[in-house]
Amino acid sequence: MGYRSKVGIMFRRVNKDSPSIPTVLALAKTKGILQGDGIGQYWNDSDYGWNEDKFLFCVEDVKWYEAYPDVQAMEKLYEFVESLSESEDEVRPYDGMFCRIGDNEDDVEQKSFGEPWSEMWIVRDIGF
Repeated sequence: MGYRSKVGIMFRRVNKDSPSIPTVLALAKTKGILQGDGIGQYWNDSDYGWNEDKFLFCVEDVKWYEAYPDVQAMEKLYEFVESLSESEDEVRPYDGMFCRIGDNEDDVEQKSFGEPWSEMWIVRDIGF
């Protein structure tokens, strides 16, 4: 994995009967996922946004080592919402997507649950 990464995480509430995104984030916080030196160090107004139905998080220049608390917190948040979405119901509670681009060209990770949507994607670009 690359020394530095850009990370994006998105969640979308699909079923309006499911808890809202702020409720899910509050629950994650009570479980210790969003506390301490972890993901909280990246939480400022330019890195994320949410409303009742969507959560958007994108941060650059993350030292991506699995032992780091912030990296563990980002992965745990994604896994937590994914676990909430594991349902036998016909309507899923949430959709989610995780994207990470490392320094190296082949260091790319993308995963999703539910129905991925077109609000986040990975692009490697050369511009003039």
